[in-house]
Amino acid sequence: MTGAGTFVTQRQCLVRDCGHHGILFGGIMLQWLDEAGAMYADEATRAPKLVTRALEAMEFIHPVSVGDNVRFFVDTDRRGRTSIRIRVRAFVHRPHEADFKPRLVTDACMTFVSVDDEGTPKAIVW
Repeated sequence: MTGAGTFVTQRQCLVRDCGHHGILFGGIMLQWLDEAGAMYADEATRAPKLVTRALEAMEFIHPVSVGDNVRFFVDTDRRGRTSIRIRVRAFVHRPHEADFKPRLVTDACMTFVSVDDEGTPKAIVW
């Protein structure tokens, strides 16, 4: 996906991830976003311990159905003294449909903070 950022991971939507209409639960998408964001933030900061501080407003733009793949692309939005703010974009792919064009599922900004063992913010060595 050109211009969408760095590819981080991919998940396949399974029956257990969906409600009775066969559409991905919002909470599952939030979990996947958090996982993708954390993977990227870990690598970008090399901080020993990061926690999710914030997930800014998120909108579901396109539904995800059973069998769909969701690919996550991430960019750094801002680097702070103790935190990193990133933009995570999820796109739906349908590997079983040759002519299917990837569609944006959601676009969210997340903040991760480096903390010590007591949970106190700790400076990131950039």
